Amino acid sequence: MARFSSYSLAERQTVVAGLAKLAESPTAVSRRSAPPAELPSFQVYEFWHNSAVLFKILFKYKSDEETLHIHSFGRIEYGN
Repeated sequence: MARFSSYSLAERQTVVAGLAKLAESPTAVSRRSAPPAELPSFQVYEFWHNSAVLFKILFKYKSDEETLHIHSFGRIEYGN
């Protein structure tokens, strides 16, 4: 599992920009995830860093419907 500090500077900037975009308008940039039936439903927000690295954030709204609770954050690298 990679730590955020191990990402390149450009990837970290992409992540910070992606989180800002999610905070600004979560319903516009996310979609409902499709987890197995035994897991609670989450929203998922995906964004790319160049064409080789995909970031995924699974989150839920808190009961106030303004606060986001990030459940998991993933980085998927495609090809080399």
